[in-house]
Amino acid sequence: MLCVVKIMKKPDIKKIKPDVILISVLIITGLIIMLFVLIFSGGGRYAEIKSDGKIIEKLSLDTDTEKTIETELGKNTVVVENSSVYMKDADCPDGICKNMGRIDKKGQSIICLPHKLVVVITDDSEENTDENSIDIIVK
Repeated sequence: MLCVVKIMKKPDIKKIKPDVILISVLIITGLIIMLFVLIFSGGGRYAEIKSDGKIIEKLSLDTDTEKTIETELGKNTVVVENSSVYMKDADCPDGICKNMGRIDKKGQSIICLPHKLVVVITDDSEENTDENSIDIIVK
């Protein structure tokens, strides 16, 4: 009988080491960024409901509430529950806003384009929201 044995060469350590170092650095950097985002992206305290760019309602996330917003474009039902907000019902043709899920972090939003309705999470109830207020001063 004839047996053929294939002898494998040992991998070259010098070629593998830089790859392992690069992958390790990328994984550690990703974990640090993820930890930073989780720590410093605290949840918001209020949900601003805007219709056609104007704030029509501001709801606290501390109190469970169901609010129906009726505009000339249609009707939406916004629910605050367990410190998060979601769109329970909307009579828009596509219904995408109902499928956007729950939001609870500052800056997240739910948008209903057919009704021009936006729900945004904010963190300050006394925030200056006047459209004519000074946004920034540049010298």
